[in-house]
Amino acid sequence: MLPDNTLNAPLLTAERAVSSSPRVWCLPLIATLTLHASAAGLIYLGWQPQPPPPPEAARSIKTQLVVMPSSAAQPPMPERPEPEPKAVPAAVPEPVAESEPVTPPVTAPVAAPPAKTPSQQTSVATPPDATAIARKQAEQQRQRELAQQQEAAAQAHQAAEALAQARQQAAEREAARQRAAAAAAKAADVSSYTPLTKAAPDYPRRALSRRLEGDCTVEYTVLPDGRVSDPQIVPGACEEQIFVRPSLAAAKDFVYQPRMINGQPVAVPGVRNTFRYRLETVSRP
Repeated sequence: MLPDNTLNAPLLTAERAVSSSPRVWCLPLIATLTLHASAAGLIYLGWQPQPPPPPEAARSIKTQLVVMPSSAAQPPMPERPEPEPKAVPAAVPEPVAESEPVTPPVTAPVAAPPAKTPSQQTSVATPPDATAIARKQAEQQRQRELAQQQEAAAQAHQAAEALAQARQQAAEREAARQRAAAAAAKAADVSSYTPLTKAAPDYPRRALSRRLEGDCTVEYTVLPDGRVSDPQIVPGACEEQIFVRPSLAAAKDFVYQPRMINGQPVAVPGVRNTFRYRLETVSRP
């Protein structure tokens, strides 16, 4: 049998080789140094020097002098200037440990809701009032009825004016017709109104000597008693002025039958008679 030293010789040779290798003793050293450095960094970050407390601001007392009014007016005392407050030293900011920037999480943009139009906002903010709508509709209906009434009144007024104008024109035509008929009747009546007694005018001697002939019309009024009043020569109805005087003298001597209306004698104006002067014979009316 081999001795124990012979069996353990390879093991001892391996242990020596391992213990003499640099990798074996460097790794524990690096780990130890890293641990000590981390501990020193934590101690430095945890311990921060505290700045001395700032001195308290000096307190100032504000006073005001009050002067009581006296019997004699005194000039006002000048106010004492207020003491200026002492400047307070600015506080020394504490050192803040810098921290690593934190990246904010990226969020998806949220779409903004569509903006509402003013009409939509009004409709949402103030819902329509049924009472106001009914009142507005009633007012519109009243305005329509009033307009219809005014239009009907205007049409009625126009129709009344047209009717009144037509009646007035008809009345004027009727009055004109009656006046024409009355004038015609009067003319016929006057022309047929002949005197009961009449005498032929004297033929002027100068007309005879000058061999003059002609007609002369005289107009006059027959009084209620039948006599002639105010005989006048019709303008332009006497051919020779020499026949004017004998014609007026002959008309004054006429006598008529009195004209009776409703049983009463009346005057008849505008009666005319034409005297004809001829050389052969004396003209007769």
